[in-house]
Amino acid sequence: MKCCICKKTKFNSLERNLFDDRYGYSGKYSVMQCKNCSLAQTYPRLEKNELPKIYSQYYPLASLTPRQVENSVSKLGKVGSWLIGIDNVAHKHIKPHNRVLDIGSGSGVSLLEIKAGKSAGYGVEPDPMAQKLASALKLKVFKGEITDNPFPQIKFNAVTASQVIEHVPDPVMFIIAATKKLLPNGKIILSTPNLDSLIRKVLGHKWLHWHVPYHQNYFNRRSIQLLAEKTGLKIIKIRTITPNLWTILQIQSLFNKTPEGVPSPVWSNSQTISHKNRARDSHLYFVYKLILIFVIILLIPINRAIDAVGIGESLLIFLKKK
Repeated sequence: MKCCICKKTKFNSLERNLFDDRYGYSGKYSVMQCKNCSLAQTYPRLEKNELPKIYSQYYPLASLTPRQVENSVSKLGKVGSWLIGIDNVAHKHIKPHNRVLDIGSGSGVSLLEIKAGKSAGYGVEPDPMAQKLASALKLKVFKGEITDNPFPQIKFNAVTASQVIEHVPDPVMFIIAATKKLLPNGKIILSTPNLDSLIRKVLGHKWLHWHVPYHQNYFNRRSIQLLAEKTGLKIIKIRTITPNLWTILQIQSLFNKTPEGVPSPVWSNSQTISHKNRARDSHLYFVYKLILIFVIILLIPINRAIDAVGIGESLLIFLKKK
């Protein structure tokens, strides 16, 4: 095993005997941290040709309808997005009248939000289930990886990737390929779980974002800095953001006793867009919404304080060419 960034071979063991506690993929995994650059990696690792199959089979994208995707488009402004922590999404930081390549565009909601922000969005998504949604929503989505050179005739003002780089087998090649798609003075905006978050250090084995085997890389500031140096980029800004929904899901996961190989009810297909969709169809929706609003209000000062000191759950990273 070699580190994906620095290629060194000395590791510390962070976690062992992790398994897919969301969707029921079988197998046990370890997380090892490079002693040199501090990048942590899942072992054994998935190969590139395994990714489309595992996502189409286990990720719940196939259960979505175009209507659900359209209904999940956020209409919150900057202040509202900051309060509930959804400004960890990379494309939220795109200014109007830009051309944007969104890697890992998934259901297409990111492209709809980019369009709503008066920019042109193009997507890259390996999950074959995304193509049906893209066609129905009239979105431009390339089926494959950024390393396959999507939209070869087009350059972009920005490349965004929200919660994607932790999934890829080779983050160095990922960044190099993304950089090639940029116009002069273009930026790469990334978000990814923060290995040095307070919640990870407190909960250890029960941290929500181990998410094996889908997450293969776990970054902190040091490993991001070395990745930027390795790929010839400069970090413009890096900070942490903790989505309130992540905290709610983390609390729920602490009570999840689902065994290996069995899908968890917490992550059932009916909850793909948000937990509201399941409750909306029942008479309990109003009560559920009041409880959720109350919990989120409690979380706002806690999560924003954690982010202020840089130990939140998600890293938001802005990169540009040196």
